Amino acid sequence: MILKDINQIRSFIAIYQTRSLTLAAKKMGMSKAAMAKRLSVLEAEMGYSLFRRSTRKIVPTPEADRIFVEAQRLIDHVHEFEAAFGKDEAMKGLIRVTCSITMAQDFFAKVLNNFQAKYPEVIIELVATDSMLDMVENNIDLAIRVNPAVNSVQQGRKIGLHRVVMVASPEYLKKNKKIKVLDDLKNQRVLFTNSHGDYHFKNNKIKIKTFTRPRDFLTTDPGVLTRVALDGMSISVRPWWNVKDYIDKNQLELVLKNEMILPQGDVWLLSSVGKMQTHRVRILFDELVEVLKPYFE
Repeated sequence: MILKDINQIRSFIAIYQTRSLTLAAKKMGMSKAAMAKRLSVLEAEMGYSLFRRSTRKIVPTPEADRIFVEAQRLIDHVHEFEAAFGKDEAMKGLIRVTCSITMAQDFFAKVLNNFQAKYPEVIIELVATDSMLDMVENNIDLAIRVNPAVNSVQQGRKIGLHRVVMVASPEYLKKNKKIKVLDDLKNQRVLFTNSHGDYHFKNNKIKIKTFTRPRDFLTTDPGVLTRVALDGMSISVRPWWNVKDYIDKNQLELVLKNEMILPQGDVWLLSSVGKMQTHRVRILFDELVEVLKPYFE
């Protein structure tokens, strides 16, 4: 196949990502009919169908899955080529990143906005989700992941550890001064998620829930436990990245800081292979490696 128009590839990528001619057309700033015609021309040139169509959805064929990664790489190289003609152009355009909902709310949105303050023509799309999105299929440039599975289409760098700590407000600790050893927790209101209750203390390898009385408050929103601690109503077991900024502002304090809870894995900053070739993604990646370290130390 001889590529006659790079916009054919851009259109293919838009259809693949949206699974919709209507949405792809809107994304490309053209009519649905024009988008359908462009797809038909591309399929004719390829010699096979790229999508299975029905009245309700469009499903990529195996050939489309195979082509998508290379098509995305081609577009990234085109962007880089275009940027080479002007220094400022390299720091324009969209970067899609993803992390957990709580990370997005606690610190990552702030970090990304600080980056945009330096590069105001960079557009950031933050996909906050607790689902492990496929980075290629969802066109994700960068992702923060805990213990990521090995994947041939991903590359990245370890930025720290996923660890949890016990925290309480200064007001709570003033009222409850007799918290010197782990056994003292049995007389305190200690709140944690189900998974955190099974984490172990480093010194004795005993689970957190062994040293605490039965919980009287449970929630499906873990961020609520941070709020309860800030309000002076409990000791809460929370990820370090969730409470670091509050500790820096003296709104929360570490409880039994010498009783370390075993870290629960490594935290990585990942990039899709090929995505790191764009200048703006590379600059953001390098900055995040440094800026995020205090949240995962």
